[in-house]
Amino acid sequence: MANINNPHGNNETFRTELNNQNGAIPVIFEKKLALVLGATGQAVTDNLTNRNFEGEISKQGDKVRIVIPDKPDRSLVQSTSAKGGLGVCPVFHSFAPEALDLVINKVQTFAVAIDDVQKAQTQFKGWLDAQANAYGQAMKEAKDIELIDEVFTYNPSASATTDPEYTPSNHPLAGEYGTLAAPFSQANGGYDVNSQNIFTFLLKIKEDLIMSGAIGADGTYSYSPLSEETRDERAVILVTPAMHTLIMSSYRVGGRSVEMADVVVKDGRVERVAGLDIVVTKNLVEYAKDENAPTVMPFIAGTRNAITIAEQLNKVEGSRDPFCFRDLMKVINLYGIKVVHPECIVRGALPATNPTEAVPTKTVS
Repeated sequence: MANINNPHGNNETFRTELNNQNGAIPVIFEKKLALVLGATGQAVTDNLTNRNFEGEISKQGDKVRIVIPDKPDRSLVQSTSAKGGLGVCPVFHSFAPEALDLVINKVQTFAVAIDDVQKAQTQFKGWLDAQANAYGQAMKEAKDIELIDEVFTYNPSASATTDPEYTPSNHPLAGEYGTLAAPFSQANGGYDVNSQNIFTFLLKIKEDLIMSGAIGADGTYSYSPLSEETRDERAVILVTPAMHTLIMSSYRVGGRSVEMADVVVKDGRVERVAGLDIVVTKNLVEYAKDENAPTVMPFIAGTRNAITIAEQLNKVEGSRDPFCFRDLMKVINLYGIKVVHPECIVRGALPATNPTEAVPTKTVS
């Protein structure tokens, strides 16, 4: 017979069901966490990275050798009879592949305890969903900031003898406009970017990506994710909310057409400017704060061919606390990040500014 302490009736049956539930909690949490981590929604991860070498990690351990083409001397012998005869003996040029190492050297861990009172007094399924979503989102944002740091600390001029993370200097960035310590401005050898010239500035960034070969003249590039057909995508520029405001304040962006003006005024957003998809992320702000540059607006433009990321282990372990009525869970995530094609990246920083709306003037003759 059931009683008020045990609606299931037999106490032994109740204990068995409870123990079965406790044993399944880590498995359930792991699956929910994996769903959150696998979902899109992170600015840098979704727009500047690929997982082309993740399959190699499972085969080769914690390090994968990535081979990329060198940039040899591709000069051509081109002559005519008017200039001394035809070139029938071309010069031989050799070229060797370059190798980069993708190392699994970044770790994320956390531990959580769920006591039986929490399970009894909450809608447990919804509570577990919320916890998995919160922890998963925190892990993704931390990884996004790690990717931002990887971009801004990349050093194309490093040498093999001084930098163990050596990247060949003949693969420079597509462009660079200032640093966190010295943002791009007239005072630092550039010019002051404001609402009246931000559109021209974005065009220059797109030009850099075209000249480096990251994108074609039409502003697109080919990207082939794992197990999917190759598709054409546009380059993106990741900006802070403040820089997004600066872009929206430009007359060239919001004042050239009624349709665009409606989007800017009503929705407060701009999705594409100068052939670049605009992605707004607060993680750039968080990174600047971490680097003691809270008044700087960092930005990154590029393609998904730029950075490769690979996860080796995403594991959840669960156990029952022998001294308390609660379940214990530990989570570990191992992954690696590598800038593979720096020529697909334009990075920079602008000083914080108060954008002023650029009002067009009419010349009266």
